[in-house]
Amino acid sequence: MVRVHYRPVINMEYNIENTYDIIRNQYPDITIDCLKVVKDVIQHRNFWKPDKVKTLLLAESHVYTPGEENQILLQYPHFIKEQGLPQDYVRLVYCLGYGEQDLAPSIADNPGTWQYWKIFAACASSGRDIDFSNVLKKGRINSRDRIINKLLLLEKLKSKGIWLVDCCIISLAGNVERRTSKEKRELIRLSWENYIKSLVKIVEPEKIIVIGNRVGRVVGEHLRAMNREFMILPQPQARLSAAEHRKILETYQEICNRS
Repeated sequence: MVRVHYRPVINMEYNIENTYDIIRNQYPDITIDCLKVVKDVIQHRNFWKPDKVKTLLLAESHVYTPGEENQILLQYPHFIKEQGLPQDYVRLVYCLGYGEQDLAPSIADNPGTWQYWKIFAACASSGRDIDFSNVLKKGRINSRDRIINKLLLLEKLKSKGIWLVDCCIISLAGNVERRTSKEKRELIRLSWENYIKSLVKIVEPEKIIVIGNRVGRVVGEHLRAMNREFMILPQPQARLSAAEHRKILETYQEICNRS
């Protein structure tokens, strides 16, 4: 297994705290993740940042993570722990414990986001067929092997220069009060203008895939002004046919493998 090491290559501590405070001040009555969760999400994400980002996936947000869950340390087997992965639990696809009961046994409701593992598999695949069965519970792979397969997939994405970033620093999904579409767009806008836009400028991706029309409506104009090549694809939870979802996965594959 390829050994990976965390490099804190992006240090925007003030920006993230300032952005968090702006959101908190403008929306004092909504439930948002604590600042530690927001920072731990960034830590998990930065662990898997490629040295050179070729394809940037711009999604909406992580899933709301209560503070008491965030205090739980993931129970990595030794061969994973020695690689230095972040250990604090967050509901983010880059967190290996999200969706894996063996790594976070004290969390009863831990579904994970299997849709994004399918996207990851498509992005990493260069063959004729896209196979994601070995990273999904439906694939009848035992837990240990599935976790290893996920780790190998994340390593492959990193080596290919593929990186996922959320446009909103706080969660827009999970156990929070229902937000209107207008509120979600405004929260994405505040995060984008005060943090994520600077991040995109720093990493200078060759290509950008925007995941979801709502994100596209907020950031599309800015990306065009930055002269960035980008495409907007539907959310993986969109109500589409199986054939349409398959076509979308093939589009991820094509873009990520395009020279």
